[in-house]
Amino acid sequence: MKKASFLLINLIGIFTFRQKIEGKITDTNNTNLSYVEIVATQKDKKYSSISTENGNFALQLPENGTYKLEIFKDQKSIFNEEIQVQGTLLKNIQTTSQPTAEKQIEGVTVVATSKKLVERKVDRLVFNVENSVASQGVDAVEALSQTPMLRTTDDAISIAGKSSVAIMINDRLVNLSGEELINYLKNLRSDDIAKIEVITTPPAKYAAEGKSGLINIVLKKNTNIGWNASLQTSGSVSSVTSWRDGATFNYQGKKLSVSTSGSMGENIWKQKNYNYSIGEDQYWNSDGSYWGNYRYKNANIKTEYKLNDKNLIGFNYNYSFANPYNINTNNVRTLQNGVSNGFSADNVNHINNNNHYATAFYDVKLDSLGSKLSFSGNLISNKLALIKNVSTFQNTEKEAVNYNDNLYNIYSGQVDLEKNFSKIKTGSGLKYTMSKK
Repeated sequence: MKKASFLLINLIGIFTFRQKIEGKITDTNNTNLSYVEIVATQKDKKYSSISTENGNFALQLPENGTYKLEIFKDQKSIFNEEIQVQGTLLKNIQTTSQPTAEKQIEGVTVVATSKKLVERKVDRLVFNVENSVASQGVDAVEALSQTPMLRTTDDAISIAGKSSVAIMINDRLVNLSGEELINYLKNLRSDDIAKIEVITTPPAKYAAEGKSGLINIVLKKNTNIGWNASLQTSGSVSSVTSWRDGATFNYQGKKLSVSTSGSMGENIWKQKNYNYSIGEDQYWNSDGSYWGNYRYKNANIKTEYKLNDKNLIGFNYNYSFANPYNINTNNVRTLQNGVSNGFSADNVNHINNNNHYATAFYDVKLDSLGSKLSFSGNLISNKLALIKNVSTFQNTEKEAVNYNDNLYNIYSGQVDLEKNFSKIKTGSGLKYTMSKK
């Protein structure tokens, strides 16, 4: 007897279909334009990308519709056009880029110049955030997402082709990872960032720790005496409902500088699914639901005191708290050979994660070539509490509850010497680490 069966899958949720514009950018001489910004604007929302070294680009968009497309080179618009996007739009663009203006002063030619948006060096790629039109008024995570070679997600930042990555701010490692690192970086505003360095060949002291890539966020130097403060708030309602509030305060004196910030937020998401299959004298169907809630808090303070032109001391402290909570329910019903069965499972996970990171440092400039002797001490304290409740139902109820508390402290001290000569840079150091649970 011929059997007939079919499978019907109905996923209840919100999906975003990706649209994009892709092509190549050239000038009137058909020369490829590398590392220029492509910005698409719709209803005051901007979406951006940067062309590759060969002038190719791909710009992802959230929906079909009408967009204003602009190309920026050296912060100047060299192309703009209104376009219609339906799915994937293939568009090669030829711009009318104008040469830099020149001024003649008593026989001397002065050419106005500025840093390139992207610079390639022997061991790194430098993205000059302060020269980027699309990266103004956003947080550090969004600025990193605009940086060539980098990829950002909700819980990680990675370099293309690198297995492990460390984040530095002003050449100092940030000993955070995952969502704690993302929340910390969201407190940094792009307006305070001068450049982002993607270091593909780390110095020996970082390579020895297993870091195949480094990302160094270089902040602008505040030369203005005084203080400033800002408040930030954001929210969205879609497949994931989220909100975030934050505040920053900065003070710059002749010798003392202080920077502090804090934020808190929450992400909530829901998803349902249903699967169904039927055949002769048998059927199988299942339904499930997932609900998740993620709350977080973050606070940090950084202070530096300039003893004199050669000696600098400082202290950094960061606190982060995360409280993810999720419930996953699945029900399965089957009929086979006249026998029906039912199975249900409920999974509840609740985590409390408190993380403290503190470092104190003392830097001594040794000469005019940039040689430096650095002393630092670090403390990492983490307390993780996990409650996992699994309930299964098949004729009789079974339940299992797991508790897991994990507390550890890591203490470390480090001495680094950077000795520079006219054409050679050398580095050496010592590090001591102790872990206590």
